[in-house]
Amino acid sequence: MDCAADEIDEKQSAKNVSMQESELQTAFFRVFVSIFKAYREFLIFPAGAGAAAAKDAAINDLCFDIAGFLKTHSSSSHLFLTSLMKTQAFQRFVEDRVYPAKDDSNVQFFDESIIAKV
Repeated sequence: MDCAADEIDEKQSAKNVSMQESELQTAFFRVFVSIFKAYREFLIFPAGAGAAAAKDAAINDLCFDIAGFLKTHSSSSHLFLTSLMKTQAFQRFVEDRVYPAKDDSNVQFFDESIIAKV
């Protein structure tokens, strides 16, 4: 009977960890929605060059007005935001929006979450 009780406790513990992870992911998602609610105003869409050439150039030059974006946030958050915007993840975030795939459900879900928050 001890084994059965241990197995139940182990399953319950795994369930609790999974629930905590889900709650943590949701909390971070809400923070990012709040931080980037006006991100579209700061996207820079390259003009002229073909899509492939423009995308190659975007790898070297972020298509985002960082200075303008920072002006919309309190100075106490600038260090964090500047560090965040230097990451590969943020570069990918911008590229996915400047050069969207046909059916990018992640971008659509994020944008719909922003609309729901506003």
